[in-house]
Amino acid sequence: MSLNKASLIRKLSTLSTSQDSIQSLSLWLFHFSKHADDIVKVWQQELKQAPTKQKLKFIFLANDVILQGRKKGMAYITAFQPVLPTVLPEVYKVLDAKGQQQLIRVISIWQDRAAYPVEFLNELRKRLRSSQPVASANSSGPAVSTDALQDVDLGQPINKRELFRKVDAHEEQFPSLAAAMAKIRSLPPAVFDDRPIKDITSESHWPVT
Repeated sequence: MSLNKASLIRKLSTLSTSQDSIQSLSLWLFHFSKHADDIVKVWQQELKQAPTKQKLKFIFLANDVILQGRKKGMAYITAFQPVLPTVLPEVYKVLDAKGQQQLIRVISIWQDRAAYPVEFLNELRKRLRSSQPVASANSSGPAVSTDALQDVDLGQPINKRELFRKVDAHEEQFPSLAAAMAKIRSLPPAVFDDRPIKDITSESHWPVT
């Protein structure tokens, strides 16, 4: 199915922040998944030109498309990822406090739903922290707390030997635990090798495949 750019622009212009409007256009977009890159480019262009009060509807649309993409295909998830680090700070800095909280919430949803790697989402948070919001006399709601934009701690690597030692101390009390640990110990060593994970340190590993 070929994409009609004029039709897409028209639909984006009439989009509202209502759930029905967002989901309706999101569903329509999935008929053109093979044009995901071109659609995201148009989305970005129209977002940039939209008045401040209408920018969030573009973010809400992207959110719905990205979340639906986990079930309907990765095309949009992949297409949106390179533009988000540029687009989100530009939108964030012109929003009032309430709008900023809503945008931050979208990033949290992507983390909760595992739409993107945590490292990538932390980079988005970092860019939002670096952006300078434009003061507005019409701002509503409480000021955005910097805590809402802090990186998510990925935690320290698990000390597997210490973990197994603690479990061993209770195996005699819980026979089912002993059986489970026996199965775990029978797994090949490669299962417990975390070196490939530690090697993932550059942005080249961010894109979702």
